[in-house]
Amino acid sequence: MDSEGFESLEAAISEISRSCHWNVRIRPLSYSQERILGAANLRRTVERTKVYLRGWDFPHLAEEGRNSNVRENCLWSMTRFDEIAEAWKLCTSCQFVGKFRIRELAQRWQSKLRFSTFHAAEPFSLNQDLPLVLDLENQIWHIAEYFEFAARLAKEADLKEGMKVAVSLVNAGNCAIGSDSILRYIGPHRVNRDDVVRIVKDLRFDEISSRPYESALSAAKHFLAHFQSDDIRDDVIRQIISDLYQLRIGEDASKHGDVPWRAIHDVDSGSPPSG
Repeated sequence: MDSEGFESLEAAISEISRSCHWNVRIRPLSYSQERILGAANLRRTVERTKVYLRGWDFPHLAEEGRNSNVRENCLWSMTRFDEIAEAWKLCTSCQFVGKFRIRELAQRWQSKLRFSTFHAAEPFSLNQDLPLVLDLENQIWHIAEYFEFAARLAKEADLKEGMKVAVSLVNAGNCAIGSDSILRYIGPHRVNRDDVVRIVKDLRFDEISSRPYESALSAAKHFLAHFQSDDIRDDVIRQIISDLYQLRIGEDASKHGDVPWRAIHDVDSGSPPSG
């Protein structure tokens, strides 16, 4: 699967950085070099905490060798496969940093057709330099995966003081947000004018470990505000995240049944979510 990989980690970071991508940083609120005891345990930590909800795991750990290895106190991995391009590292200090290219870039022609569908009255050509349309569901799912992984990492390392989660959509100027779903039609695409969309949250351990979806919901609303998408109701965002967890695939569904995403609508009523 990693046969189309990058020449080096530095090359991966450079290439991804030039395009629209998610920059993800997760770390404990206080620093300690040995949160994860020994670099040899880093790969096992990733295997135990990675999120596998829609057919592609996050973070994806490439096969050990040219595309994944331990350097000093950090495990790094890089992958380029179909629309996927990503590079990340996890250190024994439990700090995680990574860059993940927007998948819609590999489907630019589909993005243009999507834009023209919502703006049918306007003259349109596939040769035009139209905004890159980011799929609403896809971006919210990305955000949910980042916070879910942070929650699992906090539990695995027993980070009682909490975590800082900082995610940024970089090179996002002239991107639009839209949805192909008729049920979630949000009108003409909103075009973002900010080159970087930042979401930064300091989360208590009990907050991120028991109900990480609340943090993901708040982050998703902050993200959509940059696209002037105030007409997207909170219940729609909740439903999108809930749908993601209905797609649980493989062993991950049983391994992490303690994360109550399937009962996400219970949050509104104040009742405790079921497992």
